[in-house]
Amino acid sequence: MQELPTFGERLRAIRQQRGVPQGKLAARLGISAGHLSRIEPASRRHVLSCYAACLLTI
Repeated sequence: MQELPTFGERLRAIRQQRGVPQGKLAARLGISAGHLSRIEPASRRHVLSCYAACLLTI
């Protein structure tokens, strides 16, 4: 059975499809590029408000 992509994996795919650099998205979200780089591979737990901000911004 195939696993669904994580939120971070999906966020990275959408960001890359739209040609948005990681640093630019991070700035628009009000977070550091380092923080975003930890969200995308899902190596860290995040609060719902961060997920919502990502979805609304991208």
